[in-house]
Amino acid sequence: HIAEAGACAPVVAACRNHEANLDVVMDAVLLMGTLAQDGVARQSLMDTEGPQAIVSAMRVHAGDTTLQERGCRALWNIAVHGPNKDRIAIEGGISVSMVAMRRHFFHYGVLSQGVGLLRSLSAGQGNRR
Repeated sequence: HIAEAGACAPVVAACRNHEANLDVVMDAVLLMGTLAQDGVARQSLMDTEGPQAIVSAMRVHAGDTTLQERGCRALWNIAVHGPNKDRIAIEGGISVSMVAMRRHFFHYGVLSQGVGLLRSLSAGQGNRR
């Protein structure tokens, strides 16, 4: 099992340490989104500050449509678990997804993943305001 082998920490570190490198960030965010479909990996991503790395990468590469779509998808997958919703919102998940959807309003993938993320986050404690 990838998460049990400790894969989440180096993936998050790669995303953070090579934030300016779009290729590295693209692969790291895609992998985090895939790993987050598993409960053990999802918790490991939260423990290693995966959402913060994704939000930061989305801010750095705000003009890249593919990264925005992958970032919203990854955050949505991590937000599936109830307690993660509020933390992702606090760490910028709402604002970064709104920026992505406004900037890439013509792109179905960004809109679809962004709306899914916002719908998931709206189920958090204080996120509906």
